[in-house]
Amino acid sequence: MSDSADCVLEQMLRTEPPTDVGLLRFRVLSRERNADKLRVLGRAIFAPNQADYRNGRLGQSLEVMYYFARPWRLLRKQLISSQLTEA
Repeated sequence: MSDSADCVLEQMLRTEPPTDVGLLRFRVLSRERNADKLRVLGRAIFAPNQADYRNGRLGQSLEVMYYFARPWRLLRKQLISSQLTEA
């Protein structure tokens, strides 16, 4: 079976909620065209969501800064979670 088919099957048979990385992997692999894969990946990395807006209130004039802060927040979140799993 292909890597994308394995990923789809794995997501369908899960009993626990998927991780953020697992869900992103599924969304990227489920796209056929590379342009769509890049769009999904770019949106996941750069487009702010509710957690970003809750994390810090910048105000309407600085709202564009959320697009720059999101990659750093995701990186920090990933580093913290990897340190917790190592301990």
